[in-house]
Amino acid sequence: MSVPGRAFLLVLLALSFSGCRGSPPASPPVRLRVLSVNIAGLPLGLSRDLEARVRRLEERLPSFEADVVLLQEVWTRQLAERLRRRFEPEYVATWSPREKDDLLSLEAVDRELDRRLGEGGAASKPFLLSAYRNMMMGAPRGGLVILSRTAPAAVAFTPFPRRPDLTFEEALGSKGLLVAVLPTAAGDVALADTHLVAPMFRLREGRIEPFDPEVRREQLDILHGELDRRRGLAVVLGGDLNLRRAAPEGGEGEYGSFLRRGFADAFDGAEDGARPDVDYVLVRSSSRTRVAVDGARMVLTRPEERVSDWHPGVLAELSLGRAD
Repeated sequence: MSVPGRAFLLVLLALSFSGCRGSPPASPPVRLRVLSVNIAGLPLGLSRDLEARVRRLEERLPSFEADVVLLQEVWTRQLAERLRRRFEPEYVATWSPREKDDLLSLEAVDRELDRRLGEGGAASKPFLLSAYRNMMMGAPRGGLVILSRTAPAAVAFTPFPRRPDLTFEEALGSKGLLVAVLPTAAGDVALADTHLVAPMFRLREGRIEPFDPEVRREQLDILHGELDRRRGLAVVLGGDLNLRRAAPEGGEGEYGSFLRRGFADAFDGAEDGARPDVDYVLVRSSSRTRVAVDGARMVLTRPEERVSDWHPGVLAELSLGRAD
């Protein structure tokens, strides 16, 4: 072979070997289907038709084939344990159990029962007070439960301040933020489940006063602070934020606080333009893991399948990938 021929052959071999030493092909994206549902599970008769609605959830949830389910208002230990038993081993149920210090005083519950039951309900009060302690001890803090196909690597609950001017339902809930770190092939992801204060009237010194937006701003500051501490992780945040995307009382600014921190709304660009009022799935990428929204829709909306009078389910299709 001539010298030019040998040189040409060496160039071809060098190119072929350099291609072999190049970067490996990109890994396929990790698909993550996330469902967020408020099941309105207040105890002591404060929720209507709870048993029927829970049965609907048990029947319908498997059909969505979700990888992660973020539940709100799972207020009692019995309900949380029922859902855990129903969906294991397909899902691992995660919550932060309430302890004695997380419970309302029996005196506060007694006063509320007096107000709601009147004199005619005096005979049932001892039973209800005993049931309250039995149902709430060990119950999910904040009423928050996360179901996931794989066990989380770490779990943390951050309570919101318990203010004396909250409604009884808000004080009973002891709301907060539940974060579970989920290992994936695209990197660890922080699953965040939360339920912010409802814009309802409040009781102050025996008088009914309008909702104080400062309560929700205080909760938002805590929520953002906790998630900003996890900037190294991609975040999937779901739950009942009790704020609208644009509202005259200032909801637009509160919603904008998420966008300014790099969150994307799963319902941006939804084909039919329909969006839930106060229920969300929001996502934020990290320097290591990209999160893209492939689609989102409302589910559990028909009367025969609803698990809450006020809340649809929110189902988001996500893709996770390595940022590098």
